[in-house]
Amino acid sequence: TLDRSSAASDVYKRQMQPFDNRMLNTGVRTSATPATSFLPLVESGVETMSSALANLVADVATSEVLVGLPAPNDKHRVLVSCHGIGGTAYVGLKKGTSAFTAGLAQVTQAKAIADAAAETYVVRVLTNVHGESDHIAMNATYANDLAEWQANYEADVKAITGQTEAIPMLHTQMSSWTKYGQATSAIPIQQLSASVASNGKLVMVGPKYNIAYVADGVHLTSAGYQHMGEYYAKVYRRIVLEGKKWEPLRPLSVTRVGDEIRVKFLVPVPPLVFDTFTVSNPGNFGFEYADDSATPPTITAVTLEGADTVRIKLSAAPTGANPSVRYAYTGTIGARAGATTGPRGNLRDSDTSKSRFGNKLENWAVHFTMPVP
Repeated sequence: TLDRSSAASDVYKRQMQPFDNRMLNTGVRTSATPATSFLPLVESGVETMSSALANLVADVATSEVLVGLPAPNDKHRVLVSCHGIGGTAYVGLKKGTSAFTAGLAQVTQAKAIADAAAETYVVRVLTNVHGESDHIAMNATYANDLAEWQANYEADVKAITGQTEAIPMLHTQMSSWTKYGQATSAIPIQQLSASVASNGKLVMVGPKYNIAYVADGVHLTSAGYQHMGEYYAKVYRRIVLEGKKWEPLRPLSVTRVGDEIRVKFLVPVPPLVFDTFTVSNPGNFGFEYADDSATPPTITAVTLEGADTVRIKLSAAPTGANPSVRYAYTGTIGARAGATTGPRGNLRDSDTSKSRFGNKLENWAVHFTMPVP
């Protein structure tokens, strides 16, 4: 079984594939040797988040989404492959680079293997965990780069597979910029804006401040990567298995009357909750007010109003130029990312989606800044 509840969970190793998920016979990650067959998805050595993603998808497909359909439509088999390069900015991963070419080679090999076995093969999504290196590079065009990245993959993969299905890119916001020596970052804001503008081509899974990090404050723990993989699986279920749209817990609108600001949110599973158990309170549940005046008014109270709105009370009506409300936006320079130290907030929804390992999969509010009218 895949039970991680025992005391031996820290040294847990998968011994079998619990469903019918597959990998190339050369492994999940890029290989110089061309793949010639599929094997059960059982990673060795270091396991990527892809196994947790694929196995939760197969689980919920069989137990919740496809129940009652005639075989073989009552199951969903996933083939995963990875070709990213750690610590590499977009310029080193985009079309024309070795990484991009390796990804297309994996698709080409998988298509040939599936054709030889008279099986169908469709690339459903791209998964992307990225942004830190472009933060370091201060990439001001990252939002456009993400759109280009997805479009190039979709066009080139479709040319190989012949599919008509769209290929959205699933991605998460980076939450670790303080460890690089800055209190704020433009990258998570660009990640959000690119997703909102993409009409479903770029799908933001959510932020990562609520997930466990190792001591370096940049990388997740092994359990954290598994946790993140299940977040991706939840979104995959929504857009692929259920054919619906997905958006994270994000702000929709900001209004102000006098000294009170209200932020209305798109809430995947209402109602909103302030959770100070999972994530420690950095102050005002992660909300900030800013403007260009020498002494902007301060926040005196932050409360929930209904199922989808946050009410922010200021010490006075603002008069400064360029007023904005922010969330999980400013952190302590040098602090490692995470639920008690990094840029973070306490706002989440009430999602009780299934996890195979006891992970909580509530949706946490994204990092954002919004103008105040």
